[in-house]
Amino acid sequence: MQKLQQLFRDFGKSLYDFEWIARQRGAGLRGMKLVALLAGVSCIVAMIFISQGITYVAGDIKKEVQQLPDFTASFEEKVLTVTGIEQPFTRRFEDVEKKDDNAPVVFHVDTNSDVAIDPKTLQENDDEVVISVGKESASFYDPMQKKAETFWYPESASSFTKGDVVSMVGKLIGVYGYALGFFAALIIVSMVFAWKLAYLLLLTWFAYVYNRLAKKQWTFSELYGVGLYAIICPSLVFSALMVFDVFLPFGYSVLVLVFFFMIIRRSGSQNEQKALEADNTTSEKSS
Repeated sequence: MQKLQQLFRDFGKSLYDFEWIARQRGAGLRGMKLVALLAGVSCIVAMIFISQGITYVAGDIKKEVQQLPDFTASFEEKVLTVTGIEQPFTRRFEDVEKKDDNAPVVFHVDTNSDVAIDPKTLQENDDEVVISVGKESASFYDPMQKKAETFWYPESASSFTKGDVVSMVGKLIGVYGYALGFFAALIIVSMVFAWKLAYLLLLTWFAYVYNRLAKKQWTFSELYGVGLYAIICPSLVFSALMVFDVFLPFGYSVLVLVFFFMIIRRSGSQNEQKALEADNTTSEKSS
């Protein structure tokens, strides 16, 4: 319990106390504990947002599929046949509540024609996303990228019915949706923090150059060690800005370098070694 309390105290100090961070000089990669704590909290928050998004989308899909006629989709030698729906079939799904500025979707099915249709020709408005299901392939048109992609059916494709689709999508509204959200969040957060740790090497090099000019005698490894503390506050700040769709080019890099600058400036005081020894003694007692 004491270790956990000490961890949260260190986390709080890393947000503003430059002198305290400077006193972690020579402590190796002890700051990695705080990075791991931030990554864990970020993973939980990301899982909640992603899972809610999956539940919202899955609920909309389930509702729309339930309104379709009963159909059966069967594959034979990578050729799709759909029965129970009069073809060509076109359905337009509007985001009635206009949540998150979602684009309207056009869903088109025609497995009777031997010629695949260009999905863009199905648009009535330029912002419509188009999904076109044909005999041998399915196409997707993204109005944001103004680009169409075609996916050919694999030999392992299985037949399904309307009930199968409703059942499968319904599972994503419950535990399966949260499990998928967790794994997606874990992958995304792992990639983001791997990038942060790698990018910190470059920012540490800039700090090392300033350190040599200021004649503070920090080693590169010592600067990287305190850099682990220096990225905590900027990470929180720019995560909050992302929530409000605010993007500042090079803002993260500038803020981390400001932290490095303040840490190096605050280092070298007469009482620094005594304070460092006191901090180490406190950490040893708490463990």
